[in-house]
Amino acid sequence: MCYQQLFEEIQNDLDYVESELHKYTRSSVKLLTKSSKWLVEAGGKRLRPAFVLLSGKLFKYDLERIGQLAAAIELIHMATLVHDDVIDNAATRRGVPTVSAEWGDSLAMQTGDYIFGQALKILARYGTP
Repeated sequence: MCYQQLFEEIQNDLDYVESELHKYTRSSVKLLTKSSKWLVEAGGKRLRPAFVLLSGKLFKYDLERIGQLAAAIELIHMATLVHDDVIDNAATRRGVPTVSAEWGDSLAMQTGDYIFGQALKILARYGTP
């Protein structure tokens, strides 16, 4: 079985994780929502959530719980990339302007911190697998 077949098997669950990522980008600060949403919409392979979902299939599979944990892992990854882009002074990532390039280093750092915070809220609510 190739990795594409594995992804096909969990595509609906990955779609759930993607919708959760969008949910966790919402903030009462409009510009923070915009920059966070920018990150999610920039895309990516979403390998980390896929691995979490596939690992969950080895045990009692509860999509709500494992999907939240998969979203948390991806949010942590996204937050580290935002901070890394500030440190490296990167203008683009995956061919798309970085948060830092689009809105400046200060908002980029705040966005990364906000995304980290959202991931930690998920982990506090759902615990470890």
